[in-house]
Amino acid sequence: MHKLSFHLLLIGLIFLSSCDKDRIKLNEDYKLEYGETADFKKGDFTIRFDEVLGDNRCPSCCFCILAGEVNVRLVIEEDAGSIDIEMTMPGEFNSSQNFPTVEYQDYSIELKAVNPYPEDISTEEPDYNIVFSINEL
Repeated sequence: MHKLSFHLLLIGLIFLSSCDKDRIKLNEDYKLEYGETADFKKGDFTIRFDEVLGDNRCPSCCFCILAGEVNVRLVIEEDAGSIDIEMTMPGEFNSSQNFPTVEYQDYSIELKAVNPYPEDISTEEPDYNIVFSINEL
């Protein structure tokens, strides 16, 4: 009987932790793979990493005059409909710069990274992910 209780408890914990995986929390970095959607329950909306519009960042193997930039589109959906948001992350971004930010409702969405950084070959869209956070204004 104890083994059955233990296994049920373990299954319940796994289920609860997997349900929380796709929920965005305030002030925490969240990684979203290309095409994935995550829920932000506090704001009652979802965010989907929809598309890489362009990536002309200088590859890490090269020396470039310009660092370039990467442009992504996020889709925010709520009961009233959806909105497309385009964000641009400069190449060679460093921590002394401000993160690219957009405001939605009473929140700011900060784009903290677009991965992977290009090397010497082009990256396919399904290989991309973004890191962002949502903060209260």
